[in-house]
Amino acid sequence: PLTGISILLDELHDRMLGQPEDQGLIRRALQEIERLEGLVNELLNFASLPTSHLEAGDVGNVLQDTLFLVRKQCQRNGVTLEEELGGSFPSFPLDAGKLKQAFLNLLNNALEAMLNGGLLRVLGQVVAGEIHIVVEDTGAGIAEDRIPLIFEPFYTSKNDGTGLGLSITHNIISDHGGRIEVESQLERGTTFTVIFPFEAD
Repeated sequence: PLTGISILLDELHDRMLGQPEDQGLIRRALQEIERLEGLVNELLNFASLPTSHLEAGDVGNVLQDTLFLVRKQCQRNGVTLEEELGGSFPSFPLDAGKLKQAFLNLLNNALEAMLNGGLLRVLGQVVAGEIHIVVEDTGAGIAEDRIPLIFEPFYTSKNDGTGLGLSITHNIISDHGGRIEVESQLERGTTFTVIFPFEAD
């Protein structure tokens, strides 16, 4: 239904070439529909998260693909992006599409925490039989008493959020046998560390 409404509003927008104020109202309506579509998609993803299709792969390649999607946004937001990925990582069974979604959720959260610019650092390394992916920002931070709640469904500190992004991320990482650790200080930033075990050859 939302797609149909968007198509009809697009058509109306194009017919109102001489009415810029009305066109502006339609554009705002289209933006709200787009936002609503995003909320609905998050709810659907959470309610019926499909089974992961795991194939041997390099998590570094997945992360590079994800970073490609946020580089422009970093520039627009005045955020400096530092990447330290250091070559390929040991292969392990993964679902590239789902991991990309999980990483994108973490990166978007970091950007939303730095509305006035800052530093986003993404580090990948192998530590004692585990792959560590670190997403570190210099944003607003999370109060210590709220850290245990952030992966709970529908918990959010954002006015327009669903509280599902980090919950979905947690589920995806868990499906890959991994875990997420969080460190944060108010007004200093937050560090998410995603940890994947792997079997050495």
